[in-house]
Amino acid sequence: MVEETEEQKREREKSEIKAQIDALKAKIEAYQAKAKLAVEERERQDGEEERKKVTDLVEKASDERKFLKAGSREFANSTLGERRAYVFVEMKKNPEDENAEEEPVKISINGKACRTPDEDIKWEEEQANIEANAPKGGKAAAKKKK
Repeated sequence: MVEETEEQKREREKSEIKAQIDALKAKIEAYQAKAKLAVEERERQDGEEERKKVTDLVEKASDERKFLKAGSREFANSTLGERRAYVFVEMKKNPEDENAEEEPVKISINGKACRTPDEDIKWEEEQANIEANAPKGGKAAAKKKK
């Protein structure tokens, strides 16, 4: 068995420390990018709060609008159906067609500003799996009876 000389040992330790420093620098850069993204997202959200808009709920399966009124005193169970999924939308007019009715546009929330860099990696992997496992071209195949 060959033993390391004192100089070889120092060089090996030095390279290990440099690798650790490089890994820490990469993490610092990722978190600094996250902090910048969070500030930008906050500014965008402040602008959204100031903008006048009409929001509503749309049934996910049928795109049926619920026509909820702001400040309504109705109970949710009298307006919304049980075991139904709803999507939060903003009602927007088509800028190209002035006579067109308002159409629902899904409101999406950017979760990237809230996640850590490690969570981003997991989230991207999950999204890739979801897309890979999603049925192509319409409805999913019917389940076979046993």
